Amino acid sequence: MPVFNRIYRLSRPSIRCRYPMGPAAILLAVVCMLTACRKKEWYGDVTVAFTFSYNGEELTTLDGTRLFAMPAQDTVASGQSVTIEEIRYFISKVYLIEENGSRVALTAADGNGCHFIDFALPGTRQWMIEDVPAGHYVGLGFTYGLDESDNVSRRFSNPPESLMFWPDALGGGYHYLQINGKWLSAEGAEFKPYGLHTGIGQTWAGDTVAALHQNYVRLEFPDALSLFLTMDSHKSLTVDMDVMQWFVNPHDWDFAVQGCAIMQNQAAQQILKENAWNVFSIR
Repeated sequence: MPVFNRIYRLSRPSIRCRYPMGPAAILLAVVCMLTACRKKEWYGDVTVAFTFSYNGEELTTLDGTRLFAMPAQDTVASGQSVTIEEIRYFISKVYLIEENGSRVALTAADGNGCHFIDFALPGTRQWMIEDVPAGHYVGLGFTYGLDESDNVSRRFSNPPESLMFWPDALGGGYHYLQINGKWLSAEGAEFKPYGLHTGIGQTWAGDTVAALHQNYVRLEFPDALSLFLTMDSHKSLTVDMDVMQWFVNPHDWDFAVQGCAIMQNQAAQQILKENAWNVFSIR
């Protein structure tokens, strides 16, 4: 027997000693250990609550389903009286901002990073996010509406999300926002219905769409909170929509000018896109 073969045979550990559990068993054990530690030591849960206000005062329902923007103030800057009967919208790409500036995406258990909120559906006004890395969070960011990667036609097959569809002829995907109600031009006049519906906008050349415009807005609130998430803890934060701000800041809304149906009116869509910066607050 050659010398190196004799040395190899004498020094080689037996397979039984090298892998007493087998490689698959060792890998499984490591995965189990990491999984067991993950939730306990490094992660907590966060609930995001969604509220609605009007000029700083909480919106409440009148009869359980219809909500009105009174009694705090029932007129916008143009002097027109406004009622609000329905509010629903999407947010997406939600993330927490750590003290060191790092961003941690919030994703539901099903992998969905979008959330739909409807004032009339209390279940949509709470969003529970599990397994958020522990840390000190000082801010929040999100996209109001849906960006190009999220706004895909027929993505949602079931209501209520599916009912927010935006016609393919107008760009497809889904509404970002629907606010429905009535407005009054002057005392004694008749209330007229309106629908502030935002989504992909269009530039028209006659009856043909010449260009599409993305009207979602990426919003960030870097110093809005101080949330200490420790292992296995549960924390909450609130995103409030002050509906009055859609009508006044920085642009005053005038139903007589912008109209009551704006899905094909990019100029009106642009006004609401710019007003969106002042609509939301975090606490």
